Amino acid sequence: MIKVSLRLKAIADYIEKNAKVIDIGCDHALLAIMLVKSKIVNKVIAVDISRGAINQAQKNIEQAKLESKIALRLGNGLFCLASGEVDTIVLAGLGHHKIISILKEGKSKLKEINHIVIQSNTNPLLIRKYLCQIGFYIEKEKLVSEKDIIYPIISFKRGKQKYTKKELILGPHLIKENSPLFKQFIKKEIAKQKQLLLVIPFQYIHKRRQIKNYLKNLQVVNDK
Repeated sequence: MIKVSLRLKAIADYIEKNAKVIDIGCDHALLAIMLVKSKIVNKVIAVDISRGAINQAQKNIEQAKLESKIALRLGNGLFCLASGEVDTIVLAGLGHHKIISILKEGKSKLKEINHIVIQSNTNPLLIRKYLCQIGFYIEKEKLVSEKDIIYPIISFKRGKQKYTKKELILGPHLIKENSPLFKQFIKKEIAKQKQLLLVIPFQYIHKRRQIKNYLKNLQVVNDK
């Protein structure tokens, strides 16, 4: 029996019925398996750059008897897609640099995409900023706590909407909800960014500046 995390369940909740999905960085294909078994979608394309991850994903798919429903592809980002194959992208369990890089490099493939669900392990501010710059708005978002880690999960839809700086930093829907988990997330983010500054070498000027700016904005919100 394959166990699925609360994080993956929360991502699955954002996938629309019968969507044409690609899961980039699929790891062991647990999300793809859950989406098909729950009858949220009929088929999924699951992609990973790691041969080891793909091999384990293949075993899991065979165990679930879903070989005809999940297409496994070894590759980088959106490059393995053909025109018209998907309308929804999932990018989960990756850092913001990698997520933004995948979307930039596969920009020509985004024309047919109207829904992107992202769970970034780092800096959701830059994720929100970039997605809004390329023609998406923040449809909804949630926080999920698992094993003492709080994960922001954001659903972007095709369209435009203006946001304040504070909304881009923390998320308009999360601010509105203002849950205890949200307050806890801010404190954890501040601690994490401070720790990053201690270990990132001083010659990485741009990266340190990004962290300092993010940290400054987090602290302003936390002090209010």
